[in-house]
Amino acid sequence: MKDNSKDKFRDSIGDLLSELPDEVPGLSETPELPKVRVESTQGVALTRAKGKAKKVMSSLLKFYLSEEIIAEHEYIQAKSQLDEYALGMLIRQMENSEIAISTLMDTINEGDVSPRMFEVLSDLQRTLLDIIKSQTMYMVAIEENAKKTSKNNYLLTQEVIQGERRTDSGLFIPEEKYNRVALVIEAADDLEVKKGDKIVKTIGKGTEYTFDGEKFEILHINHVLAVIEEYGTETTST
Repeated sequence: MKDNSKDKFRDSIGDLLSELPDEVPGLSETPELPKVRVESTQGVALTRAKGKAKKVMSSLLKFYLSEEIIAEHEYIQAKSQLDEYALGMLIRQMENSEIAISTLMDTINEGDVSPRMFEVLSDLQRTLLDIIKSQTMYMVAIEENAKKTSKNNYLLTQEVIQGERRTDSGLFIPEEKYNRVALVIEAADDLEVKKGDKIVKTIGKGTEYTFDGEKFEILHINHVLAVIEEYGTETTST
């Protein structure tokens, strides 16, 4: 009796399966979903660290150098990119050390107070201090290079007030619209332009300021058009 019931059950299941279609309508037409890329936590953190480094480097260069000078010199741009990468890696290493120390402290606070845990904690703390020291020294070196680049390429000048200029026949010569003569007050030792030289400079390219009622201008060497001995007598082009 039981065998007959089992046979009938098998037959009914077989009938149901035989009635199923070979393919489900519309299933093959289902559009392929786009692949979703999940970025790793480490990758996101590294990108963020590099962003911080880029912001620091950009601010530092703009503090010591004009945007025009940065754009003109490929070496400054290439050096900045290398410094951004190195600084970004240091920042990320410091963050990793902080995370490791925090995780280890949580483990100790949960009750794992074995001597080995404190030994590892001490090593991690020393590593973090070394990274901070390296980052500080690297920043000092970068800033010193920027200072040197800035100082060695700028002049302190004072515009020379010229009297009325006329030709031998008495015709008035108007003052140049874009160029002016200036006296070099201070200059770096390794520049061709020296203290006391009179130069022809481009107007509007320096930084002007007033001291004790006198006007001065900080000018980049690239904006010195010529060095002159006397007004109107050009001797050395730069």
